[in-house]
Amino acid sequence: MDDPLPSSGQRADHGLNLIQTIPTIWFKPPTHKYMNRIVSLVLLVGGIILIIYGVTASKSFGSDVSRFFTGSPTDKTIWLLIGGCVAAAIGAGGMLRGSKAD
Repeated sequence: MDDPLPSSGQRADHGLNLIQTIPTIWFKPPTHKYMNRIVSLVLLVGGIILIIYGVTASKSFGSDVSRFFTGSPTDKTIWLLIGGCVAAAIGAGGMLRGSKAD
């Protein structure tokens, strides 16, 4: 009878190699099917949050003072609104397009 524990220098193969026993048709490596959708959702939500902060900043006292003297809101307000719109547009486009794995 064979010894179940191999001695030094021997492999305990016993003819069972798991990778070779699973046909390649049945075994598919895990795909990141939902990764694009998650990133798109994060961009969409982040963009909406930036837009909300931008609208809130446009109603602030500092923005009112800047609008009084220059006729335009503060740079921070403008960048929050632009960044929020860009992020939300990219996120919405990614959500509508879907992932390549679908």
